[in-house]
Amino acid sequence: MEEKQTKIDRVRRIPAVVNWARQNNKRTDQTRDNLKRLADNPFMTSLRSTYRLCTQLALREIEIEKALEKIGAYKGFSKSAGKAIVPVFKKYIDQKNIRAIPEFKSQNWPYLLGRDSTDTPISIPVRPDFVYENNGKLVPTFLIGWADRPLSTFQKSLMSWVIYDSILTLEDFLDSDGLILTFPKKTKYAREREPVTWWVKSYLNIDRRAFDINLDKEQFDLQVQLYMRAVEQAVQMIRDE
Repeated sequence: MEEKQTKIDRVRRIPAVVNWARQNNKRTDQTRDNLKRLADNPFMTSLRSTYRLCTQLALREIEIEKALEKIGAYKGFSKSAGKAIVPVFKKYIDQKNIRAIPEFKSQNWPYLLGRDSTDTPISIPVRPDFVYENNGKLVPTFLIGWADRPLSTFQKSLMSWVIYDSILTLEDFLDSDGLILTFPKKTKYAREREPVTWWVKSYLNIDRRAFDINLDKEQFDLQVQLYMRAVEQAVQMIRDE
């Protein structure tokens, strides 16, 4: 049985921005329960190896043949995900003539959420898989390799505000937009994936427009406070077990 401190550390270890958004719910108790569930049953699979190959392809560091050769050496989930996603990604960047900029490789712009009850800073890692240039504008690009579309509009808006505040307000990225590139199955029972995109600014209510379903900055800041509260509640639940 795992020690309580291991689970507490897991709750307080903030994941990358897309997974952080998925943890959030409009209700604090549901966010708390999501955090507690992940502490008890952490993900045992990862798409990192697939994303790494996609980044290398976008940077033109490897050719598709070499990428497929590497996938052939993978095991289990990593192999099946790589075979499903990487060829579709390569076709997409070729069609869009996307070439990543090496200077931004592995760049991280952490977003500070606040401090926990021990006064330790809690930040979200905000690390695009790559950045490319389009019509003179830099485009930070984030990959989501999930087979379905699990992010709600609310969660997309949360993710978009983090990316906007951490990257798109920087001088080099002013007037730019961020791209989210996903690879869901074409249909519920299909094996084939397809590229589906959405843009960061399309999920922001920057001007506080009436009846906009996306979050404005005040609503986003409130959700961050609720998330921090949920973290402490999940920690307390683990301590009370």
